Amino acid sequence: MEYRRDRLRRVVLAATTAVTAAALAVTVAPAATAAPGATKAPTVKLADRTAHLTPTAEGGVSTRTAGSGSRSGDFTTDLTPDILARNASNGQLKVYPHSGAYSGTATFQPGVTINYGWGGMRWIGQGDLTGDGRNDVAYIDAGGVLRLAAHSGVWDGTNTLLSGEVIGTGWNINDMVFTDDWDADGFDDILARRAGTGDVYMYRNSGLGGLSSFQAPLLAISGPDDDVTLTMGDFTNDATTDLLFVQSNGVMGVFNFVTDEMWSIGYGWQIINAITIADVNLDGVIDVLGRRASDNALLSYTHTGTWAPNPANGTAYTTLNAPVVIGFNWHINNVIT
Repeated sequence: MEYRRDRLRRVVLAATTAVTAAALAVTVAPAATAAPGATKAPTVKLADRTAHLTPTAEGGVSTRTAGSGSRSGDFTTDLTPDILARNASNGQLKVYPHSGAYSGTATFQPGVTINYGWGGMRWIGQGDLTGDGRNDVAYIDAGGVLRLAAHSGVWDGTNTLLSGEVIGTGWNINDMVFTDDWDADGFDDILARRAGTGDVYMYRNSGLGGLSSFQAPLLAISGPDDDVTLTMGDFTNDATTDLLFVQSNGVMGVFNFVTDEMWSIGYGWQIINAITIADVNLDGVIDVLGRRASDNALLSYTHTGTWAPNPANGTAYTTLNAPVVIGFNWHINNVIT
């Protein structure tokens, strides 16, 4: 679904003028060179991992993350990716609409509250779980109950989401959760890492809804248990979604399910304390967004559009461009997705 929405997005953007938007509050602009993404890295080792399943080729953009939530996608129904966030102090759920133009701190408009009382949720993510082409919100409460607040079909503040529906129980056995349309059937599936292990399971979306929403889990990936971020998107430009991971040593890497190969695409990512991915510059290729811990600035690392790994040292440092500041004061949110 995501690649089809991306093609529609490009048509819409070509036919309309860019939309301007109010910038987020500005404090002190940090130096972009202080962030990870340099072209030369120290010697690092990528932890071993093995694919047990291969996702269906879907092409285009698949935007998912786990470290902060799930994915960045369209809530405002304008075919551009918005950011979903939870306010740390009051538990309000907010959407930062994409302005329609990639333009520094004007890329995203100020946050709009769409719901209340989300402070106690262990995990909040988004994806098209109902197969209607609109982004829904999935969340896990303190008791491990998985619920779905489906998109109402309209972008209208607190009327944007429908009431939460229980779609699963026992989800506290997992310590990372993220979404991806693994089988390219138009329904986002859920992937989750079993706590205390490096095993990631895929829960295929049945399309039936309710407690029958997901089939029994299948082992998808075996790997280390100390990844701090797991997310999925097509970074290698082979029309199949890849695993993007950040290791505890700050190395960012990409794992390709088709070739069972890994490459490092950056290092020093321990200075980033929240990550989500989205096609932020609307060019049809997946990008990385990260919040820098030192100053709470939100940075975008756009994809160069090329995938050119160096087989001699297992790196692909040409994948991401230098960071651009797109927001400030993002410490007010403890979920960014």
